[in-house]
Amino acid sequence: MRPSVAAGSGADGVADGCARPAGEGVGSRALRRGVHPRQALPDLELPDAEGVVRRVSDFIRPGHYTLVEIWASWCMPCRGEIPFVRRAYDRYHRKGFDVLYVSIDSDAGNWKQALGEEKMPWPQLLDTGRTSFTTYETSAVPTSILVDGEGRICRLNARGGWLDGVLEEIYGK
Repeated sequence: MRPSVAAGSGADGVADGCARPAGEGVGSRALRRGVHPRQALPDLELPDAEGVVRRVSDFIRPGHYTLVEIWASWCMPCRGEIPFVRRAYDRYHRKGFDVLYVSIDSDAGNWKQALGEEKMPWPQLLDTGRTSFTTYETSAVPTSILVDGEGRICRLNARGGWLDGVLEEIYGK
């Protein structure tokens, strides 16, 4: 059963213009530690699968919402989340939904093997130094950050059915 959603007013930790699943608290680990909705997503420079250093902000496009997912190849909940993200991507990408995955793998070989196995169609960056943990003030994977087209955080840890509900509210069915 998919949760219901309600538009965020901003007073409850959700940026204006973003949806919030009804009844869901805002006590995510990242939120408690200091990364908040409405705040600009801090930028990082990390290599992609070809070794080209890219900025996270390179993947934030005006008029689009982007899910920035911090994950690892060895994290089974992260791998289990990929089918949900793939379905959301397939359904909403043409409407303006983008995805960027940031891996905290310390071994690039394991990361690249997982990329081959999962065949994710969205961009991937590698963070072997785990600077994303410090920058985004989190300590666990998976961590999901939904960002609007202006680069503002509008939702933390929207995954599975919650992500579907948020995207339905933004884009319609």
